[in-house]
Amino acid sequence: AYLFIGAGGILAVDPFYGTVNGLSITSFETLMIAVFIFLGIFAAAFVLGRRGFCRVVCPIAGLMIVGRKIRNAVGWPALRLAADAGRCIGCERCLKACPMGLDVHGGIREGDMESAECILCAACADACPEGAITYGIRGR
Repeated sequence: AYLFIGAGGILAVDPFYGTVNGLSITSFETLMIAVFIFLGIFAAAFVLGRRGFCRVVCPIAGLMIVGRKIRNAVGWPALRLAADAGRCIGCERCLKACPMGLDVHGGIREGDMESAECILCAACADACPEGAITYGIRGR
């Protein structure tokens, strides 16, 4: 902080700094490029569905999948979802709560809550009125 203040601090704020070399919409052509980029993003979101970027483009998802496969192969204890099919009443609130759009209800029926696309947010466990889904640290 001392060096920042000693150097003069913030002398000016220019919210348009970099638009000359960045995405400037001063001409019709660049405006059309910007419009098509945004339309492309919205079209991709429409086609890919909920959290399409997270499921298809996000580089962190790949690292999470590799890490989960290593964890499962070694058998390290980690945060996991577990299901008790006997407690499930079929209300499917878990499906509506899942931000990734996964078939949580199908995982409960099969007894396998392991999914490479699951971000372990436990929204499904919170939404379940019967407590059929639990969240905790477990081994294999």
